[in-house]
Amino acid sequence: MATRLVGTPVKRLDDPKLITGKGNYVDDIKIPNMLYAYFYRSPIAHGIIKKIDISNAYMVEGVIAVFTGKDLADLGPLRKHGMQGMKEPDVFPLAVDKVRYVGEPVVLCIAETPTAARDAAELIEVEYEQLPAVVNAEEAIESNVLLYDNLGSNVSLQLEFKGGDIDAAFNEADRIIRKKLKLNRTTGAPMETRGSVAYFNPVTHELTLWSSTQFPHVYRGELARYFSLPENRVRVIACDIGGGFGVKVHFFREDFALCYASMKLGRPVKWVETRAENLAASIHEREQIHYVEIAVKHDGTILGIKDKCIADLGAFGAPPWGGGALSMFTSVLLPGPYKLKGFISEHLAVFTNKGPYGAVRGPALIQANFIIERIIDIVAHELNLDPAEVRLKNLVKTEDLPFTTLTGQVYTSTSFDKTFEKLLNVINYKQLREEQRRKREEGKYMGVGFSILVEYGAFGSAVNALFGMGGYDSVMVRIEPSGKVSVYSGLIELGQGIKTALAQVVADKLQIPIEDITVYSGDTLYTPYGIGSHSSRGGIIGGNAAAKAVEKIISKMKKIAATLLEANETDIEYESGKLYVRDAPDKSVSLQEVITTAYVNAHKLPQDVEPGLEAVVYYEPTTPITWANAAHAAVVEVDTETGEVKVLDYYVVEDCGNVINPTIAVGQIVGGVVQGIGHVVYEDLTYDNNGTLLTQSFMDYLLPSALDIPNVKVEFLITPAGDNPGGYKGLGEGGTIAAPAALANAVEDALQPFNTEVTDTPLTPYNVWKMMQTKQ
Repeated sequence: MATRLVGTPVKRLDDPKLITGKGNYVDDIKIPNMLYAYFYRSPIAHGIIKKIDISNAYMVEGVIAVFTGKDLADLGPLRKHGMQGMKEPDVFPLAVDKVRYVGEPVVLCIAETPTAARDAAELIEVEYEQLPAVVNAEEAIESNVLLYDNLGSNVSLQLEFKGGDIDAAFNEADRIIRKKLKLNRTTGAPMETRGSVAYFNPVTHELTLWSSTQFPHVYRGELARYFSLPENRVRVIACDIGGGFGVKVHFFREDFALCYASMKLGRPVKWVETRAENLAASIHEREQIHYVEIAVKHDGTILGIKDKCIADLGAFGAPPWGGGALSMFTSVLLPGPYKLKGFISEHLAVFTNKGPYGAVRGPALIQANFIIERIIDIVAHELNLDPAEVRLKNLVKTEDLPFTTLTGQVYTSTSFDKTFEKLLNVINYKQLREEQRRKREEGKYMGVGFSILVEYGAFGSAVNALFGMGGYDSVMVRIEPSGKVSVYSGLIELGQGIKTALAQVVADKLQIPIEDITVYSGDTLYTPYGIGSHSSRGGIIGGNAAAKAVEKIISKMKKIAATLLEANETDIEYESGKLYVRDAPDKSVSLQEVITTAYVNAHKLPQDVEPGLEAVVYYEPTTPITWANAAHAAVVEVDTETGEVKVLDYYVVEDCGNVINPTIAVGQIVGGVVQGIGHVVYEDLTYDNNGTLLTQSFMDYLLPSALDIPNVKVEFLITPAGDNPGGYKGLGEGGTIAAPAALANAVEDALQPFNTEVTDTPLTPYNVWKMMQTKQ
């Protein structure tokens, strides 16, 4: 039997190419006769476009064309969700009559060089009738200043989610605790900004888009629909991607404008976003306000929660993942891993004059986790109880499974109590509390914070249909005549290691060296249809699809071997490159003999067997959502004079089911934690009262550096998922989802002697200092 690869730390297959600078990103694409694009963007947050003068732009040498919103308006708006009860605006590739956020694309300039395109954009003159900006989501609900007059209000969606008996829960309570909690606005900030090259071939009438996208097949379908082209004449190629984090799993206005320009000019057009454009106009998420009421017993039992969530959508929800259809999942998922007698959440999704809202690593769930985990610590501190004990008292236990939350989420293979108990042992909790006591005597303020994660992964079609797509994905496996193996997948390599994971699964099933396998993805021309890489789904769906595809091929090879060996197909076994008769192992043929028969000596094949050895599998999850879980602990020290938060240690006990590649898994967890630390301690998209974005570079929008991040210690506790053959669960987003709550809880714990409450993020030095002064 060949050495098993699944579960071993195989090095990522793409690493040599990337670390030697041989990657091929969008900005590396060079096509003869290529033009370059630059967008003139709105400098104001809200205003009516009175006049656009593009004449001076044509004075720049090398300028080929200039397009405004009216040029593209006849094509219609980008796709809407169409969700019943949700108000959605018409969003065009370029602003038509009005601008609604700083950075909104208004005019597209096309030139022979990037410099000429940018110079042309700087000469565009737009006359605006400036309108008041609405930048506070609470105020926007009742404001007479409307972003979209035809919608009648700034409220896009208002829904109520509830379960259990909320009145009985509150009547039974010994105490009602009321708090207001706020999360700030952040973005994914990938190393590589957005970029695309569009080329409409005027001879073949084929449109090709090279893009930094996470879902090329879905994008192809939308481009075909928008431009009324046959889908088989649209090709999308996802190049190497310098980070996605959900930001690149949207349809972008700029890409549609680029395609339009190429169709009009018959030449390829390239656009690569600047960092300022990325921060202002790509994808924003996180910003919410929550009013919570918590019904508790004196012993820390949480009976019920009432929540009012106000989600700031910015100017619109970026299709297909943005808007209230995404933000509402915060209310759905807020109960998390805890048992309640009653729950109710009113969810309001509101338009404001800020950048568009969409998916950023762990969208909606990061807020749900933050609120429920803050609630646990709030209860503990209000009742003078240990936060760990309050968690253990209220957690869904292993013996409670299967467990259905009050909003209908079903947990079957989770291990909330076991991972948390293991975490307490890993961090030596009692010793940490003793160290905390000693440090306080020395005038140092250390805190310990927990966050218990339940992470969604691999949404099935029942969930994804809400966003206009299925929940399946595909893998095609082909054994070539040489015996080497090609794997084609609709999943995209984002740096998360999906190519390596698929190769490991295929190598194990075929019992061949991983070096004999090449994995291809990203090009709609030759990969089977897939929904792309997002939502912690790749290992679950791709791993199972790859395994099933190989199983189909092995079944075919057994038929061929049975004919060659004059045996019964059911008696054939396959092991380590040899097919043999079970009760007569010496009666065998090699894998290569079977391959040669399938490709060369096809006349020897059984009559019902076609030549070739390949199979494609579309794997659809058997449940709406596959749930993973983890327990996180953060240890911080707060400088009480400056408010600076220093993360000393960070611990994770992760249950992601069976692990395909532990090194990649740890990398995903650590990277997620780092991003989560950034979101809660450093990053903030700050707007002034006029809707001007004040954080337009990494000088202002701060990211954590290597000097700011502790050594993240990760351990696994494996509970195989029961809803898929591989037993896999997702983990790509979990670190980011859980870290903000753990950090916030740790900071509040550190500042308990000052009676300080953490109610707002980010936890910048000034904000922490201000919270301390408020309580004092």
